[in-house]
Amino acid sequence: MRGWIDGLTIRARITAGTLAIGLIVSAIGGILLYADVSSIIHNSTVQLLHTDVAPLQAAIERAPTDPDIRAGEDQLAALINPSDHVVVSNLPDSLEDRLTELRRLHDTPQQIGSGRQSYLVLVESIPTAHGVWKAIVARSLQPGSLVRQQLVLTMLVGAFVLFASLGTASWVLSGAALRPVSRMRREAERLGTADAGGTLPVGRARDELAALAVTLNEFLERNRQSVDHERQMVSDASHELRTPLAVLVAQLDEATALAGNRTQQQAAIANAATTAARLSRLTTNLLELSKLDANQSMEQSTWNQLVQEVSACIDRARILAHPRSVHVDFTIGDGDGSAEFDVAASNFGRLVDNLVANSIAASDAEGSVLVSLVRDGSTLQLDVRDEGSGVPEEFIPVAFDRFSRPESSRPTRNAGSGLGLAIVSAIASRARGTVEMRNLNRGVLVRVILPRSSTASAIAARGN
Repeated sequence: MRGWIDGLTIRARITAGTLAIGLIVSAIGGILLYADVSSIIHNSTVQLLHTDVAPLQAAIERAPTDPDIRAGEDQLAALINPSDHVVVSNLPDSLEDRLTELRRLHDTPQQIGSGRQSYLVLVESIPTAHGVWKAIVARSLQPGSLVRQQLVLTMLVGAFVLFASLGTASWVLSGAALRPVSRMRREAERLGTADAGGTLPVGRARDELAALAVTLNEFLERNRQSVDHERQMVSDASHELRTPLAVLVAQLDEATALAGNRTQQQAAIANAATTAARLSRLTTNLLELSKLDANQSMEQSTWNQLVQEVSACIDRARILAHPRSVHVDFTIGDGDGSAEFDVAASNFGRLVDNLVANSIAASDAEGSVLVSLVRDGSTLQLDVRDEGSGVPEEFIPVAFDRFSRPESSRPTRNAGSGLGLAIVSAIASRARGTVEMRNLNRGVLVRVILPRSSTASAIAARGN
Protein backbone atom coordinates (compact mmCIF):
# COMPACT_ATOMS: atom_id res chain seq x y z
CA MET A 1 0.00 0.00 0.00
CA ARG A 2 2.75 2.42 0.98
CA GLY A 3 4.69 1.66 -2.20
CA TRP A 4 1.57 2.37 -4.27
CA ILE A 5 1.06 5.70 -2.52
CA ASP A 6 4.73 6.63 -2.92
CA GLY A 7 4.34 6.05 -6.66
CA LEU A 8 1.67 8.76 -6.96
CA THR A 9 2.38 12.34 -7.88
CA ILE A 10 2.02 15.02 -5.23
CA ARG A 11 -1.10 16.26 -6.99
CA ALA A 12 -2.64 12.78 -6.92
CA ARG A 13 -1.66 12.33 -3.26
CA ILE A 14 -3.33 15.60 -2.29
CA THR A 15 -6.48 14.66 -4.19
CA ALA A 16 -6.55 11.14 -2.74
CA GLY A 17 -5.94 12.47 0.76
CA THR A 18 -8.72 15.04 0.38
CA LEU A 19 -11.15 12.36 -0.81
CA ALA A 20 -10.14 10.02 2.04
CA ILE A 21 -10.70 12.75 4.62
CA GLY A 22 -14.00 13.67 2.93
CA LEU A 23 -15.07 10.02 3.02
CA ILE A 24 -14.29 9.69 6.72
CA VAL A 25 -15.98 12.97 7.64
CA SER A 26 -19.01 12.18 5.47
CA ALA A 27 -19.34 8.69 6.93
CA ILE A 28 -19.20 9.99 10.50
CA GLY A 29 -21.62 12.81 9.67
CA GLY A 30 -23.96 10.43 7.83
CA ILE A 31 -24.00 7.96 10.72
CA LEU A 32 -24.71 10.72 13.21
CA LEU A 33 -27.42 12.23 11.00
CA TYR A 34 -29.05 8.83 10.40
CA ALA A 35 -29.01 8.09 14.12
CA ASP A 36 -30.44 11.52 14.91
CA VAL A 37 -33.25 11.22 12.34
CA SER A 38 -34.07 7.66 13.49
CA SER A 39 -34.26 8.89 17.08
CA ILE A 40 -36.57 11.73 16.04
CA ILE A 41 -38.85 9.33 14.12
CA HIS A 42 -38.96 6.88 17.03
CA ASN A 43 -39.70 9.59 19.60
CA SER A 44 -42.38 11.05 17.34
CA THR A 45 -44.00 7.64 16.98
CA VAL A 46 -43.94 7.09 20.74
CA GLN A 47 -45.48 10.51 21.25
CA LEU A 48 -48.24 9.66 18.77
CA LEU A 49 -48.92 6.39 20.62
CA HIS A 50 -49.36 8.29 23.89
CA THR A 51 -51.61 10.74 22.04
CA ASP A 52 -53.69 7.80 20.75
CA VAL A 53 -54.05 6.38 24.28
CA ALA A 54 -55.18 9.67 25.83
CA PRO A 55 -58.81 9.76 24.42
CA LEU A 56 -59.30 6.05 25.24
CA GLN A 57 -58.24 6.63 28.81
CA ALA A 58 -60.50 9.70 29.08
CA ALA A 59 -63.52 7.78 27.75
CA ILE A 60 -63.00 4.90 30.22
CA GLU A 61 -62.62 7.29 33.12
CA ARG A 62 -65.94 8.95 32.13
CA ALA A 63 -67.83 5.66 31.81
CA PRO A 64 -65.90 2.80 33.37
CA THR A 65 -68.59 0.21 32.63
CA ASP A 66 -69.70 1.22 29.13
CA PRO A 67 -67.32 3.73 27.53
CA ASP A 68 -68.29 5.35 24.25
CA ILE A 69 -65.25 4.67 22.13
CA ARG A 70 -64.75 4.86 18.39
CA ALA A 71 -61.29 4.39 16.86
CA GLY A 72 -60.21 7.05 14.42
CA GLU A 73 -59.49 6.28 10.77
CA ASP A 74 -55.70 6.53 11.19
CA GLN A 75 -55.76 5.06 14.68
CA LEU A 76 -54.91 1.42 15.31
CA ALA A 77 -56.30 0.54 18.71
CA ALA A 78 -57.94 -2.19 20.75
CA LEU A 79 -59.70 -1.93 24.11
CA ILE A 80 -59.99 -4.91 26.49
CA ASN A 81 -62.34 -4.67 29.48
CA PRO A 82 -61.58 -6.02 32.96
CA SER A 83 -63.40 -9.24 31.98
CA ASP A 84 -60.75 -9.78 29.30
CA HIS A 85 -63.18 -9.20 26.43
CA VAL A 86 -62.28 -7.07 23.41
CA VAL A 87 -64.68 -4.15 23.42
CA VAL A 88 -63.41 -2.46 20.29
CA SER A 89 -60.56 -3.11 17.88
CA ASN A 90 -59.43 -1.91 14.48
CA LEU A 91 -56.02 -3.53 14.65
CA PRO A 92 -54.84 -5.20 11.46
CA ASP A 93 -55.45 -8.94 11.25
CA SER A 94 -51.76 -9.66 11.79
CA LEU A 95 -51.92 -7.93 15.19
CA GLU A 96 -55.50 -9.03 15.97
CA ASP A 97 -54.35 -12.62 15.92
CA ARG A 98 -51.66 -11.82 18.51
CA LEU A 99 -53.87 -10.01 21.05
CA THR A 100 -53.20 -12.65 23.69
CA GLU A 101 -49.47 -12.00 23.34
CA LEU A 102 -49.91 -8.24 23.21
CA ARG A 103 -51.89 -8.18 26.51
CA ARG A 104 -48.78 -9.32 28.37
CA LEU A 105 -46.59 -6.45 27.16
CA HIS A 106 -45.34 -3.86 29.65
CA ASP A 107 -46.32 -0.21 29.60
CA THR A 108 -43.44 0.69 27.24
CA PRO A 109 -43.55 0.79 23.44
CA GLN A 110 -42.45 -2.48 21.84
CA GLN A 111 -41.62 -3.16 18.21
CA ILE A 112 -43.68 -6.06 16.86
CA GLY A 113 -42.99 -7.62 13.53
CA SER A 114 -45.99 -9.03 11.78
CA GLY A 115 -45.75 -10.32 8.27
CA ARG A 116 -44.13 -7.69 6.05
CA GLN A 117 -45.10 -4.93 8.41
CA SER A 118 -43.57 -3.79 11.67
CA TYR A 119 -45.49 -1.89 14.30
CA LEU A 120 -44.65 -0.01 17.44
CA VAL A 121 -47.17 -1.16 20.04
CA LEU A 122 -48.02 0.46 23.37
CA VAL A 123 -50.12 -1.35 26.00
CA GLU A 124 -51.54 1.00 28.64
CA SER A 125 -53.20 -0.30 31.84
CA ILE A 126 -56.14 1.91 32.94
CA PRO A 127 -57.30 1.10 36.49
CA THR A 128 -60.94 1.83 37.43
CA ALA A 129 -63.23 0.97 40.34
CA HIS A 130 -64.59 -1.95 38.33
CA GLY A 131 -61.20 -3.37 37.32
CA VAL A 132 -58.28 -2.73 35.01
CA TRP A 133 -58.85 -1.98 31.37
CA LYS A 134 -56.17 -2.61 28.71
CA ALA A 135 -55.73 -0.10 25.89
CA ILE A 136 -53.60 -1.33 23.01
CA VAL A 137 -52.49 1.21 20.39
CA ALA A 138 -50.14 0.66 17.46
CA ARG A 139 -48.39 2.70 14.80
CA SER A 140 -46.91 1.33 11.59
CA LEU A 141 -43.16 1.77 11.26
CA GLN A 142 -43.30 1.75 7.47
CA PRO A 143 -43.51 5.58 7.07
CA GLY A 144 -40.41 5.97 9.25
CA SER A 145 -38.62 3.28 7.22
CA LEU A 146 -39.49 5.10 4.02
CA VAL A 147 -38.16 8.34 5.48
CA ARG A 148 -34.93 6.61 6.48
CA GLN A 149 -34.56 4.98 3.08
CA GLN A 150 -35.07 8.33 1.39
CA LEU A 151 -32.55 9.88 3.77
CA VAL A 152 -29.94 7.23 2.94
CA LEU A 153 -30.54 7.71 -0.79
CA THR A 154 -30.24 11.47 -0.40
CA MET A 155 -27.01 11.12 1.61
CA LEU A 156 -25.52 8.77 -1.00
CA VAL A 157 -26.34 11.18 -3.82
CA GLY A 158 -25.02 14.07 -1.73
CA ALA A 159 -21.85 12.12 -0.90
CA PHE A 160 -21.28 11.40 -4.59
CA VAL A 161 -21.74 15.05 -5.49
CA LEU A 162 -19.53 16.08 -2.56
CA PHE A 163 -16.74 13.65 -3.51
CA ALA A 164 -16.90 14.69 -7.14
CA SER A 165 -16.73 18.36 -6.13
CA LEU A 166 -13.94 17.74 -3.60
CA GLY A 167 -11.91 15.67 -6.03
CA THR A 168 -12.28 18.21 -8.84
CA ALA A 169 -11.56 21.18 -6.57
CA SER A 170 -8.58 19.44 -4.97
CA TRP A 171 -7.14 18.44 -8.34
CA VAL A 172 -7.55 21.95 -9.77
CA LEU A 173 -6.33 23.81 -6.68
CA SER A 174 -3.35 21.52 -6.10
CA GLY A 175 -2.41 21.90 -9.75
CA ALA A 176 -2.57 25.68 -9.39
CA ALA A 177 -0.56 25.56 -6.16
CA LEU A 178 2.10 23.31 -7.72
CA ARG A 179 2.35 25.28 -10.96
CA PRO A 180 5.19 27.42 -9.53
CA VAL A 181 7.03 24.20 -8.71
CA SER A 182 6.79 23.13 -12.34
CA ARG A 183 8.16 26.50 -13.42
CA MET A 184 10.98 26.16 -10.88
CA ARG A 185 11.75 22.66 -12.18
CA ARG A 186 11.93 23.82 -15.80
CA GLU A 187 14.10 26.76 -14.81
CA ALA A 188 16.32 24.48 -12.74
CA GLU A 189 16.77 22.21 -15.78
CA ARG A 190 17.82 25.24 -17.79
CA LEU A 191 20.17 26.42 -15.06
CA GLY A 192 21.68 22.94 -14.97
CA THR A 193 23.17 23.47 -18.42
CA ALA A 194 26.73 24.71 -18.65
CA ASP A 195 27.26 28.40 -17.83
CA ALA A 196 23.51 29.09 -17.66
CA GLY A 197 22.75 32.27 -15.76
CA GLY A 198 19.66 33.50 -13.98
CA THR A 199 17.75 32.47 -10.90
CA LEU A 200 14.67 30.48 -10.04
CA PRO A 201 11.39 32.44 -10.30
CA VAL A 202 10.07 33.78 -7.00
CA GLY A 203 6.31 34.19 -6.85
CA ARG A 204 4.65 37.38 -5.68
CA ALA A 205 3.02 35.53 -2.79
CA ARG A 206 5.23 35.29 0.26
CA ASP A 207 4.49 31.62 0.83
CA GLU A 208 6.53 28.45 1.40
CA LEU A 209 7.30 28.06 -2.31
CA ALA A 210 8.63 31.61 -2.51
CA ALA A 211 10.79 30.94 0.57
CA LEU A 212 12.07 27.74 -1.09
CA ALA A 213 12.89 29.64 -4.28
CA VAL A 214 14.78 32.30 -2.31
CA THR A 215 16.75 29.63 -0.43
CA LEU A 216 17.59 27.78 -3.65
CA ASN A 217 18.63 31.02 -5.33
CA GLU A 218 20.97 31.75 -2.44
CA PHE A 219 22.36 28.23 -2.80
CA LEU A 220 22.83 28.72 -6.54
CA GLU A 221 24.60 32.01 -5.94
CA ARG A 222 26.96 30.43 -3.41
CA ASN A 223 27.56 27.53 -5.78
CA ARG A 224 28.32 29.91 -8.67
CA GLN A 225 30.69 31.88 -6.49
CA SER A 226 32.41 28.66 -5.45
CA VAL A 227 32.70 27.49 -9.04
CA ASP A 228 33.97 30.90 -10.17
CA HIS A 229 36.38 30.89 -7.26
CA GLU A 230 37.70 27.45 -8.19
CA ARG A 231 38.00 28.41 -11.84
CA GLN A 232 39.86 31.57 -10.90
CA MET A 233 42.13 29.62 -8.58
CA VAL A 234 42.91 27.03 -11.27
CA SER A 235 43.55 29.81 -13.77
CA ASP A 236 45.77 31.73 -11.34
CA ALA A 237 47.58 28.58 -10.27
CA SER A 238 48.21 27.64 -13.90
CA HIS A 239 49.56 31.10 -14.56
CA GLU A 240 51.73 31.10 -11.44
CA LEU A 241 53.09 27.61 -12.12
CA ARG A 242 53.76 28.16 -15.80
CA THR A 243 56.49 30.76 -15.34
CA PRO A 244 58.60 28.95 -12.68
CA LEU A 245 58.20 25.68 -14.58
CA ALA A 246 59.46 27.33 -17.77
CA VAL A 247 62.32 28.87 -15.81
CA LEU A 248 63.15 25.52 -14.20
CA VAL A 249 63.21 23.78 -17.60
CA ALA A 250 65.46 26.52 -18.99
CA GLN A 251 67.79 26.30 -15.99
CA LEU A 252 68.05 22.53 -16.30
CA ASP A 253 68.72 22.86 -20.03
CA GLU A 254 71.41 25.41 -19.18
CA ALA A 255 72.96 23.08 -16.59
CA THR A 256 73.00 20.29 -19.16
CA ALA A 257 74.64 22.55 -21.73
CA LEU A 258 77.33 23.55 -19.22
CA ALA A 259 78.48 19.99 -18.65
CA GLY A 260 82.04 21.01 -19.55
CA ASN A 261 82.17 23.88 -17.06
CA ARG A 262 81.67 22.47 -13.58
CA THR A 263 81.56 25.83 -11.79
CA GLN A 264 78.91 27.33 -14.06
CA GLN A 265 76.99 24.06 -14.09
CA GLN A 266 76.79 24.03 -10.27
CA ALA A 267 75.57 27.62 -10.32
CA ALA A 268 72.88 26.69 -12.83
CA ILE A 269 71.87 23.68 -10.73
CA ALA A 270 71.69 25.89 -7.61
CA ASN A 271 69.42 28.31 -9.47
CA ALA A 272 67.25 25.39 -10.59
CA ALA A 273 67.07 24.16 -6.99
CA THR A 274 65.91 27.62 -5.89
CA THR A 275 63.21 27.60 -8.56
CA ALA A 276 62.16 24.08 -7.55
CA ALA A 277 61.92 25.19 -3.91
CA ARG A 278 59.67 28.05 -4.98
CA LEU A 279 57.47 25.59 -6.89
CA SER A 280 57.36 23.37 -3.82
CA ARG A 281 56.25 26.26 -1.62
CA LEU A 282 53.64 27.27 -4.17
CA THR A 283 52.15 23.77 -4.47
CA THR A 284 52.24 23.32 -0.68
CA ASN A 285 50.30 26.56 -0.22
CA LEU A 286 47.82 25.53 -2.90
CA LEU A 287 47.25 22.24 -1.10
CA GLU A 288 46.77 24.06 2.21
CA LEU A 289 44.15 26.33 0.67
CA SER A 290 42.41 23.34 -0.91
CA LYS A 291 42.27 21.56 2.43
CA LEU A 292 40.89 24.64 4.15
CA ASP A 293 38.17 24.97 1.47
CA ALA A 294 37.26 21.26 1.60
CA ASN A 295 37.31 20.74 5.36
CA GLN A 296 33.87 21.69 6.72
CA SER A 297 34.39 20.38 10.25
CA MET A 298 34.83 22.93 13.01
CA GLU A 299 37.78 22.19 15.31
CA GLN A 300 38.21 24.02 18.59
CA SER A 301 41.21 24.98 20.69
CA THR A 302 41.55 26.51 24.13
CA TRP A 303 43.30 29.77 24.92
CA ASN A 304 46.19 27.87 26.53
CA GLN A 305 46.67 25.73 23.41
CA LEU A 306 46.79 28.82 21.19
CA VAL A 307 49.30 30.51 23.52
CA GLN A 308 51.55 27.44 23.33
CA GLU A 309 51.27 27.44 19.53
CA VAL A 310 52.24 31.13 19.35
CA SER A 311 55.27 30.49 21.58
CA ALA A 312 56.39 27.68 19.26
CA CYS A 313 55.88 29.95 16.23
CA ILE A 314 58.08 32.63 17.79
CA ASP A 315 60.86 30.09 18.38
CA ARG A 316 60.73 29.08 14.71
CA ALA A 317 60.59 32.72 13.61
CA ARG A 318 63.71 33.63 15.60
CA ILE A 319 65.66 30.91 13.80
CA LEU A 320 64.40 32.30 10.47
CA ALA A 321 65.25 35.89 11.44
CA HIS A 322 68.71 35.19 12.87
CA PRO A 323 70.70 35.46 9.59
CA ARG A 324 69.35 39.00 9.05
CA SER A 325 69.62 40.06 12.69
CA VAL A 326 65.88 40.80 12.82
CA HIS A 327 64.64 40.88 16.40
CA VAL A 328 61.37 38.95 17.01
CA ASP A 329 59.52 39.53 20.28
CA PHE A 330 56.04 38.77 21.58
CA THR A 331 53.63 39.60 24.38
CA ILE A 332 50.84 37.42 25.73
CA GLY A 333 47.92 38.88 27.66
CA ASP A 334 46.06 37.21 30.50
CA GLY A 335 43.01 35.16 29.70
CA ASP A 336 40.75 32.30 30.70
CA GLY A 337 42.84 29.26 29.85
CA SER A 338 39.77 27.10 29.18
CA ALA A 339 38.10 29.57 26.79
CA GLU A 340 37.60 27.88 23.40
CA PHE A 341 37.86 29.25 19.88
CA ASP A 342 36.73 27.72 16.59
CA VAL A 343 40.18 27.14 15.15
CA ALA A 344 42.58 24.20 15.25
CA ALA A 345 45.84 24.97 17.06
CA SER A 346 47.84 23.79 14.02
CA ASN A 347 45.91 26.14 11.71
CA PHE A 348 46.40 29.03 14.11
CA GLY A 349 50.12 28.27 14.16
CA ARG A 350 50.17 28.30 10.35
CA LEU A 351 48.43 31.69 10.42
CA VAL A 352 51.04 33.12 12.81
CA ASP A 353 53.92 31.55 10.84
CA ASN A 354 52.77 33.19 7.59
CA LEU A 355 52.28 36.63 9.15
CA VAL A 356 55.60 36.59 11.01
CA ALA A 357 57.50 35.25 7.97
CA ASN A 358 56.09 38.08 5.84
CA SER A 359 57.07 40.64 8.49
CA ILE A 360 60.60 39.25 8.77
CA ALA A 361 61.00 39.29 4.98
CA ALA A 362 59.82 42.91 4.86
CA SER A 363 61.99 44.13 7.73
CA ASP A 364 65.27 45.89 7.28
CA ALA A 365 68.41 44.30 8.66
CA GLU A 366 68.48 44.62 12.45
CA GLY A 367 64.84 45.59 12.39
CA SER A 368 62.18 44.16 14.74
CA VAL A 369 58.90 42.26 14.58
CA LEU A 370 56.43 42.34 17.47
CA VAL A 371 53.69 39.74 17.98
CA SER A 372 50.90 40.45 20.47
CA LEU A 373 48.17 38.02 21.57
CA VAL A 374 45.49 39.33 23.95
CA ARG A 375 41.93 38.59 25.05
CA ASP A 376 39.45 41.43 24.62
CA GLY A 377 36.14 40.43 26.19
CA SER A 378 34.80 37.48 24.20
CA THR A 379 37.32 37.83 21.35
CA LEU A 380 40.95 36.97 20.70
CA GLN A 381 43.17 39.62 19.07
CA LEU A 382 46.46 38.83 17.35
CA ASP A 383 48.66 41.73 16.18
CA VAL A 384 51.79 41.30 14.03
CA ARG A 385 53.72 44.46 13.22
CA ASP A 386 57.06 45.16 11.59
CA GLU A 387 59.28 48.18 10.97
CA GLY A 388 59.59 47.82 7.21
CA SER A 389 58.75 50.32 4.48
CA GLY A 390 55.02 49.53 4.37
CA VAL A 391 52.87 48.59 1.37
CA PRO A 392 51.10 50.68 -1.28
CA GLU A 393 47.69 51.80 -0.09
CA GLU A 394 46.02 50.46 -3.24
CA PHE A 395 47.31 46.98 -2.40
CA ILE A 396 45.65 46.77 1.03
CA PRO A 397 42.06 46.07 -0.25
CA VAL A 398 43.33 43.04 -2.22
CA ALA A 399 46.13 41.99 0.11
CA PHE A 400 44.32 38.80 1.18
CA ASP A 401 43.28 37.72 -2.32
CA ARG A 402 45.01 34.67 -3.78
CA PHE A 403 48.16 35.30 -5.82
CA SER A 404 47.94 38.97 -4.91
CA ARG A 405 51.28 40.81 -4.68
CA PRO A 406 51.96 44.57 -4.74
CA GLU A 407 53.40 45.96 -7.95
CA SER A 408 56.17 47.73 -6.05
CA SER A 409 56.73 44.89 -3.63
CA ARG A 410 58.20 45.41 -0.20
CA PRO A 411 61.89 44.52 -0.26
CA THR A 412 62.23 40.79 0.28
CA ARG A 413 64.94 38.30 -0.34
CA ASN A 414 62.65 35.84 -2.12
CA ALA A 415 59.45 36.75 -3.95
CA GLY A 416 56.49 35.07 -2.31
CA SER A 417 53.77 33.05 -4.00
CA GLY A 418 51.00 35.47 -3.08
CA LEU A 419 49.20 32.76 -1.08
CA GLY A 420 50.45 33.35 2.45
CA LEU A 421 47.97 36.10 3.29
CA ALA A 422 45.19 34.20 1.47
CA ILE A 423 45.81 31.26 3.81
CA VAL A 424 45.66 33.66 6.78
CA SER A 425 42.32 35.02 5.55
CA ALA A 426 40.90 31.52 4.93
CA ILE A 427 41.84 30.33 8.44
CA ALA A 428 40.36 33.47 10.05
CA SER A 429 37.13 33.20 8.02
CA ARG A 430 36.65 29.55 8.96
CA ALA A 431 36.96 30.58 12.60
CA ARG A 432 34.25 33.26 12.05
CA GLY A 433 36.93 35.94 12.47
CA THR A 434 38.29 38.93 10.57
CA VAL A 435 41.72 40.04 9.39
CA GLU A 436 42.86 43.51 8.40
CA MET A 437 46.06 45.25 7.29
CA ARG A 438 47.09 48.87 7.63
CA ASN A 439 50.20 50.96 7.26
CA LEU A 440 51.79 52.52 10.32
CA ASN A 441 54.14 55.48 10.49
CA ARG A 442 56.81 52.85 10.07
CA GLY A 443 55.95 49.38 8.91
CA VAL A 444 52.71 47.42 8.64
CA LEU A 445 50.24 46.07 11.19
CA VAL A 446 48.14 42.96 10.50
CA ARG A 447 45.37 42.33 13.03
CA VAL A 448 43.39 39.09 13.37
CA ILE A 449 40.27 38.98 15.57
CA LEU A 450 38.59 35.65 16.39
CA PRO A 451 35.37 35.37 18.42
CA ARG A 452 34.99 32.84 21.19
CA SER A 453 33.37 29.54 20.20
CA SER A 454 29.60 29.93 19.87
CA THR A 455 29.06 26.55 21.58
CA ALA A 456 31.23 27.49 24.51
CA SER A 457 29.58 30.91 24.78
CA ALA A 458 26.12 29.33 24.88
CA ILE A 459 27.21 26.91 27.63
CA ALA A 460 28.74 29.75 29.63
CA ALA A 461 25.57 31.84 29.24
CA ARG A 462 23.41 28.98 30.52
CA GLY A 463 25.77 28.50 33.45
CA ASN A 464 25.34 32.14 34.44
